[in-house]
Amino acid sequence: MREFRCIVFTETEALNAIINFRRKSHIQLPVGTVASVVYTTANEAVTTKINLLDDHNVPSDMIIDAVEMAAALVSYCLDRKIPMSKMYDKKIELMEGQITLVLTMIIDMKKNMKQQTQPKRTAPGPA
Repeated sequence: MREFRCIVFTETEALNAIINFRRKSHIQLPVGTVASVVYTTANEAVTTKINLLDDHNVPSDMIIDAVEMAAALVSYCLDRKIPMSKMYDKKIELMEGQITLVLTMIIDMKKNMKQQTQPKRTAPGPA
């Protein structure tokens, strides 16, 4: 059996996720105002291109790959107390033009759910 969840984000939520993620990661953000956001898909990977304009109307782009976007969206969800197991496989897709975090997990019916959602712990070794 598989569990399948999709969390669909507005453009504003996705932008906030990226900004907050880059700040937490100490990655410098480009200067400018967001003019538009364009999502493209190639080989099943979604790339986000954020078009910016600085104070002198000089354009620049910020390119976000699927891995960084997935990390930003997971962080955004966790900051908002949205429950999310570490056991989920996570990927980004476009659904109806909106960025979507797709979460899947195989459920082993021989184990109870609590065993599946908690990572295995090893016993401490001798001191």
